[in-house]
Amino acid sequence: MVVAFSSILVSNVGAARLSHDVHKLDHGKSQVNLMNPQILPTPVIAATLSHYLEGYDHMLRNKIINGFTQGFKLDFAEERKSSFAPNLLSAREFLRVIDSKVASEVALGRITGPFDTPPVDPLWVSPVGVVPKKMKGEYRMIQHLSYLEGSSE
Repeated sequence: MVVAFSSILVSNVGAARLSHDVHKLDHGKSQVNLMNPQILPTPVIAATLSHYLEGYDHMLRNKIINGFTQGFKLDFAEERKSSFAPNLLSAREFLRVIDSKVASEVALGRITGPFDTPPVDPLWVSPVGVVPKKMKGEYRMIQHLSYLEGSSE
């Protein structure tokens, strides 16, 4: 999950079981409809991947293809609780870069939001930041999925 500034964004990272449609409201914010599933946002083309997995164990192949089309089952057995983490210092230092990266990811359908209130409960929000690329002035957005220390096990 991604938290950006005071609004909440939801990505398919760590929430692949969340199927939803996103509707734009009059004021430009997004709203989640959990009752109407959609295709998960992923650059993986399941039909093409299925072709490359021919000859592999049938059950494993189906698990992989179903994961990319319906979401991967995470088999999380502990208590589910919400967590809202502050963004990394680099996100605050490069606010315009984060704004641009988030807008790009929303436009590509990889994440959704921002939301004024959490779209699901519980919701785990991991911090975002940026790291420099080799080319001067270019940055990559990152998600700190291991935040809080020891809680990603």
